[in-house]
Amino acid sequence: MRPRSIHLMSRFIHIKPKRTACSGALIALVLASGMNAAMAAGRTGFPLLAIPVNARAAALAGAPVAAPGKVLLTDCNPANLATGERLATAAYGTHPAAIWSGRLHYQQPLRYGTAALFLKSLDYGSIEESQRDLGPTGRTLAAAEYHYGVSWAGELYPRLYGGLTAGMISGRLAEADAAGYAFDAGLVYDLQWEDVVLGAAMVNLGRQWDGYGTGTDPLPTELRLGGSKKLQHLPLTLHLTTLMRARGEGEWRAGMLPGEPDLAFAAGGEFEITPSGGGKPLYLRIGYGSQGRDQRVGHRRDTLSGFTFGFGIGFGPTSLDYAILSLGALGSVQRFGFAFTL
Repeated sequence: MRPRSIHLMSRFIHIKPKRTACSGALIALVLASGMNAAMAAGRTGFPLLAIPVNARAAALAGAPVAAPGKVLLTDCNPANLATGERLATAAYGTHPAAIWSGRLHYQQPLRYGTAALFLKSLDYGSIEESQRDLGPTGRTLAAAEYHYGVSWAGELYPRLYGGLTAGMISGRLAEADAAGYAFDAGLVYDLQWEDVVLGAAMVNLGRQWDGYGTGTDPLPTELRLGGSKKLQHLPLTLHLTTLMRARGEGEWRAGMLPGEPDLAFAAGGEFEITPSGGGKPLYLRIGYGSQGRDQRVGHRRDTLSGFTFGFGIGFGPTSLDYAILSLGALGSVQRFGFAFTL
């Protein structure tokens, strides 16, 4: 476990390291806020919103903003929920510093479109409390964040799909609570030309009305523009997305801080291997997010920062997914996913 520090009103709360320590609050913020390189060192609230918990999306570096009907890619674009099946899913992720995340998701086709319910969580584990001037108090605190809500997507016009997610966010750090709301909106358009699909999404658009300290932070809002193409002579689908997000600079403490735009990109590829009998398809996935450069700390392992790898396998109505995301010298994130078609 590596240390991280959070400035909260008149108190500092520290996590004591159990392994080799990496000093500096910046590394701590990267661990706490950018496990998937989605927001890296940005000055925003509710890091949970920036983490794609689903293993399939994570293995593709969050790039699939144009994949209607694909299982659990609604984190990338709510319009991907369109033409979806009736299914239930569960996902779990492990992080450095003993942080874990999870997601439960259920979707149901309606007479028009598809609706879904979801619950995401991010648990920071056990935290040892220290007073700013007095040192350790001997108390152990808990910190966690939750995101829950509903999604809907459907075909608005021929080949044009739209989606919307509305959710509430809440968190608790020691005796301090935080709350807010967030919306996602997206479009996907199937060109029906050369197997090219285009997509756009605005995610985490909302506000934090109650902060942990004396002020509130902006949410990790992103504008995503991208597309996908299925190759004609290979069972390979490519995804490419550019991301424009609000990002603040400065130390991590309560209070507002103005943001500035930050441009990034994500790319991923999914290779499908289907046996001649058509059963138990295997998917191999790889991706890269340019935000990984923000996690480099001058270590030789930084060359892998931002790269993602994974695979998936189907067993009739059931599918299993796995992903690993490199944080360079900071370690790696592993994600596991399970989906069952009802």
